[in-house]
Amino acid sequence: MERREILFIENQTVVRIGLEQIISEFADARIAVNCQPESLAEQVLTNTSRFDLLILGETSEQTSGWVQYIRKEHPSLIILIFADTMHYHEAMDCLIAGAEGFILQNAQPEEIVKAIGDVISKHHYLCRELLEIMAQEALDENIHKYKQNKLYSRFSIAGKPAPKLSRRQKQIATLLMQGESMADSAHELGISLSTIASHKSALFTKLGIKSVAELIEKFHPDLFASRG
Repeated sequence: MERREILFIENQTVVRIGLEQIISEFADARIAVNCQPESLAEQVLTNTSRFDLLILGETSEQTSGWVQYIRKEHPSLIILIFADTMHYHEAMDCLIAGAEGFILQNAQPEEIVKAIGDVISKHHYLCRELLEIMAQEALDENIHKYKQNKLYSRFSIAGKPAPKLSRRQKQIATLLMQGESMADSAHELGISLSTIASHKSALFTKLGIKSVAELIEKFHPDLFASRG
């Protein structure tokens, strides 16, 4: 790796020393300024032009805001998140805000050096733990969409099409068949509980049913069977 200047922001002394040691042993780079989070604003505003890479050594609800601010003020500065723990949504917020990479502090030295090298080379780097969660999230989302499409396509009684449902009625029917309460359904759809109740009443009247169990049994027998 070509010699690089790195600004590392971390409030744990042992972590700062550890990373500096790893870089000195495995890469031709140095941590030029090794400071704590409270000095981040000053360092970024006054010294950023000196650095090739900014490593942020902690994640919190505020970190993505810092990333967004830094990206706006210094578009060319590369940002790597070096987190002590995996918080998926905070990690994703930082990446969306503009960070080029995310790695955990318990990674092996070789992986840390690879992450630094990749982001400096204008490539993104995501640690295996984050990639696995992202893959599971994508899988869950695709399964959910598939189930919804499957549910919508099977609204029939004895092979005959059911009465035409509105988009909102289909959404509510799907959530009810998936076991969501009316309160949870209202929260997910962003509408009031009274509106959910009105839609549910109209839905049941249109389909000629009186309960969620009847809805499941008549319109999605496979789901009903899976619930035992």
